[in-house]
Amino acid sequence: MHRELPEDAEALQDLAGDLASHALNRPPTAPEALADGLLKRAEAVTAKAAEFAHKTTIEQARKALSGEGDPSMALAALDSLTDAPEAEALQKELRATVLHQQAERIEGDANLLARLEDSELEARLAATIHSAVQDLRITAVALNIEDAELSARLSKLTGQAQDQIQA
Repeated sequence: MHRELPEDAEALQDLAGDLASHALNRPPTAPEALADGLLKRAEAVTAKAAEFAHKTTIEQARKALSGEGDPSMALAALDSLTDAPEAEALQKELRATVLHQQAERIEGDANLLARLEDSELEARLAATIHSAVQDLRITAVALNIEDAELSARLSKLTGQAQDQIQA
C-alpha cells in the first residue's frame, strides 16, 4: 500500500488491480479497515493512472505535431480521451496533418506518371489518383478542415490527374 508509485500508466493499473484483488481476497480474520484502505488506495492509484495516461497521450500528440511521432497513432490515442478541450484542438490539427501526409503520398504517385510508358497504366494510375484526391476532399469537408495549402495541393493533383486521363 505504501510503496512508491510507478511512472507508467499500465504499471499503475496493474498495481490498482493487485490492491483491489488483495482487498477482495483478504483472509477472514483480516480487519475490515485494512480491506477498506486497500480499496481506497486502489481507487487513488486508478485515478493517478488515468491522469498519467491523459498527460502521456497529450504529450504524444504534441510530439507528433512537431514531427517526432506518428500523427495517425497519436490521433487514435486521443480518441480515448473524453471531456478534454485540449484533445479536441489537437485532434483537429492531427487530422489536418494526416491529410497532408496522404496528399504527399498521392503526389508521389503522381510523380510516377511521368515514368510510365504504357498509356493504359498511365490512365489507370491517373484515375486512381483522381479518386484518392476526391476521397481526401470529402474527408476534409466531413472533418471541417479548411486548409488553403491542402486545397491548393489537391486542386493541382486533380487537374494533373484529369489531364493525364484525357491524354
